[in-house]
Amino acid sequence: MKLHPFAQVAQVALILVAGILAALALTLADDCRVSGNTTTIFKGDRR
Repeated sequence: MKLHPFAQVAQVALILVAGILAALALTLADDCRVSGNTTTIFKGDRR
């Protein structure tokens, strides 16, 4: 049985939202403890 098109769209949207939330959580955690770890590479060094 094929998936309903809307089910596929909803699944992709959920994955995208989860990825965005994960990226936000990483940047927030990095802002709380500003150190020279990997996330500063993406944001640029602000010091």
